[in-house]
Amino acid sequence: MCLLVLIKEPKTNMFARFHALQALLLHGGILALGIVINMLARAGNVAGEHGMAIFFDVIGGLLKFGAFVGFIILGILALQMKTPKIPVVSDLAEKFSK
Repeated sequence: MCLLVLIKEPKTNMFARFHALQALLLHGGILALGIVINMLARAGNVAGEHGMAIFFDVIGGLLKFGAFVGFIILGILALQMKTPKIPVVSDLAEKFSK
């Protein structure tokens, strides 16, 4: 969806481009973090450290739940025409949307 907005939306609509880039960057960061956490959990299984595997599985589940809730909140704020600032992601999105 973010890519469609970036491709179809004219460059003059900075609000839509900012939110699309912010969502794209945030999804990418969460995906990368999820892959690392999943690799750590599987490494715990392979090494026979089941406590480590369970720990990282729980952390991964919390990350997914937090991302789900966060994206709902960010979507509601975008529909209200507000621009929330996410520490690193918002700065990158502002820089790339110009």
